[in-house]
Amino acid sequence: MRKFECSYSEHVSKETKAALADALAGSSIFNPPLELTLFPLVPIRVEEDFHSSPFFLVQAKTLGDSKTGIRGLAGLDPEEFPPVSDWNGRKERPSAWLGIRSPIFQASNKMKAAILGALALTPLPAYRHQFSMRSMFGGRCTLDAHGGMTTSYGDAHTPGMSEDIVIRASDHAWLSMLPGKLSASDGQARRQVRALEYFYRAWPLDAAERFPWLFMTLDAIFGDVGQATRAVIDAISKHSETNFEYPRLKLLLGLRNSVIHGGAPDVYDSDKYHRYYETYGDDPLFDVERIAAQCLRSTIFEGTLVEHPDPNADIIRAYREGTLRNRKAAAPSGANDGDGTAPSAEK
Repeated sequence: MRKFECSYSEHVSKETKAALADALAGSSIFNPPLELTLFPLVPIRVEEDFHSSPFFLVQAKTLGDSKTGIRGLAGLDPEEFPPVSDWNGRKERPSAWLGIRSPIFQASNKMKAAILGALALTPLPAYRHQFSMRSMFGGRCTLDAHGGMTTSYGDAHTPGMSEDIVIRASDHAWLSMLPGKLSASDGQARRQVRALEYFYRAWPLDAAERFPWLFMTLDAIFGDVGQATRAVIDAISKHSETNFEYPRLKLLLGLRNSVIHGGAPDVYDSDKYHRYYETYGDDPLFDVERIAAQCLRSTIFEGTLVEHPDPNADIIRAYREGTLRNRKAAAPSGANDGDGTAPSAEK
C-alpha cells in the first residue's frame, strides 16, 4: 500500500508479473465459458453426422446424441424448432442442425456465415442459385453454460434450394479443415474465413446483386484484385473445368472498378460488360462466380471440397437417350418423384 513515483512496471517484481500473467491466463477473461447456439437448417440433409470442437452438423433426430456434448437435453425436442418439448407456440421441423460453440451469439453467427459459405460451394453452379418457393424458416436456440436458454425465430439461414444439399461422409475431409481456420489468428486464415463470409452473403442474391460480393470474395483471399490477376490464374489452374486466358480474365476482373468504384451503378451499364459478352459469348456475371468458387475450393480447401454430383443426372441422361418415358413407365406403383407426387408422363 506504499506510494511510489515510478511506473508499475518498475515497481512490481518479475515474479509478481509472472503470477499476475498466470492468473489472467486462467481467468474467465481469457477463457470465457462457451455457449452452444443451434441453427435450424431446412434444405440441408445430413447422411453422416459431422462433429468437431467448435461446431457440428447433424441430422435433426441425432441432436440429443451424447457426441454433441450437450447437457440437460431432457427438455428438448430435437426434431422441432424451437427444440423445447413444452413449447406451445409456432413449431417448425428442421432437417438438420448446425451447432456452434463460442462465448457469445454474435461470434457464433459469424462462424455460421463462414461454414454455410463453404457449404454453398458444394452444389453445381446450375443448382446453387436455383431456388423454389418451399417453406423456409430460421432462428436460433442458444444454451449457455448455466443451463439458460434463448430462442427466437429469424430469417432463414440458407436460400430455399430447389434441390437439397446432402452432406455425406465424403464431405468430412473438407469440413475437418474448417475448425482450424475458424480459430486461427494468422492473417491468411482470417482472410480465407472472411472470403467464405462474403460468398455466403452473395448466395441468396440475384446475379447482378451478388456480382460485387463475389469480387469482395476475391479481394478477401488475394488482397487487391487489380494486383492479383496472376494469383487468381494460378488458383483456378488447379482445376481443369474452367480455363481462362490472361486477356479474358483481366477484362473480367476489370469490371470490378466499374461496379465497386462508381463507374456504373449497375453492372449491365458498364461498357466492359458488353465488350466481354461480345468478345467471349459468355455472361461475365456467371463467369466471375465460377472463378470465385474455384479459387475458394483451391486456396482454402486445397481441392478436398469437390462439387456434389448432379442430383438429376439419371433423369437428364434418360432424356438425352430418349428413354425417359420408359423409365417413368418402369417406376414401381406408389413411387414418387421426390416431391410427394406420383410420377406421370405429363410430369
